[in-house]
Amino acid sequence: TSLRKVNLFLGTTEKHQIAVLDALGKKLENISLNSVTAETVELDFGNNAVGVYYVQVSIDGKVSTHKVVLL
Repeated sequence: TSLRKVNLFLGTTEKHQIAVLDALGKKLENISLNSVTAETVELDFGNNAVGVYYVQVSIDGKVSTHKVVLL
């Protein structure tokens, strides 16, 4: 098996929401972090099928979306 991990740099704010969506926008996973001890969070896509996914990161009310392609 290949490693399929994504590292997100979150900075130093306290509240984070991370959502993993499939190519159709269906939410596959939702992660709430009230307190982050490290500046990066590792997401493991090892059990996901090959395809396109989106990672939505919400920090202090600001949302950014990042495309992840698994080959």
